[in-house]
Amino acid sequence: MENVQNIRSNKLRHAYLIVSDSESKRNDLAGKLAAALLCEVGGEEPCMQCRHCKKATAKIHPDITYIGRENENDTESRRDILVDQIRDIVRDAYIMPNEARRKVYIIYNADAMNIGASNAILKILEEPPGECAFILTTAMPSAILETVISRCSVIYENARADEKADYAAYEEAIKAAAELIKAIGTASRKNLLNWSKDYESFDIKKAADTVRFAQKMLADILSGRESHEIEERRCLHVYKVLSESATYLSQNTGVKHVFGYIAVKALEE
Repeated sequence: MENVQNIRSNKLRHAYLIVSDSESKRNDLAGKLAAALLCEVGGEEPCMQCRHCKKATAKIHPDITYIGRENENDTESRRDILVDQIRDIVRDAYIMPNEARRKVYIIYNADAMNIGASNAILKILEEPPGECAFILTTAMPSAILETVISRCSVIYENARADEKADYAAYEEAIKAAAELIKAIGTASRKNLLNWSKDYESFDIKKAADTVRFAQKMLADILSGRESHEIEERRCLHVYKVLSESATYLSQNTGVKHVFGYIAVKALEE
């Protein structure tokens, strides 16, 4: 199972996003990953013999919480994952585990989170409690906030090697875009210059994707889909700077120069 080896070698991530077209495969992988996170024995796979693995498999472990749509049979008003559902697990996440060394929260069909729920989960992914992990599943990662994806280790179920390489580049671009928005939010030129240096080795395509994702994040902030402290005027200014940067990249201007341009111009008006 992808990424379980990292978990067992003490490289635990606090958040995972499982992507698959098959709901049964997504759910099965989420269950195995939850068991691996709690397994007492160790190894590259959950042992499925210890008490934590057995309870996880039976879905009766007190330290695993399952979150989904409020009413799967309702085709109208209750097809979203609501903000109150996420707030409930945020409050619970700060309480010590019952039996295991950590708590695990599985959010099925995370693309169904409404605006409030998306922002609530983003906040705890940015500053997670020490003794918990989050597993999100989806068939439509494009419907999830890029900033949420940037906080997760993404597992693409049954992807080919070439697809995994594309996905890895996609994740890196999302992360770089999220870090850019974060740096802009600090209004610190030093942070922006550090961002530029951190990602100046990107190739043209990855840099262009970074600019595109950053523009999408700014659009989400302006529309209210994503909460952020960046002022509307600043968002509009940076969006224009990014549009100019996209043009420069399309003309094969060096990434180092373009990212430096963004770092310098983002705080000007």
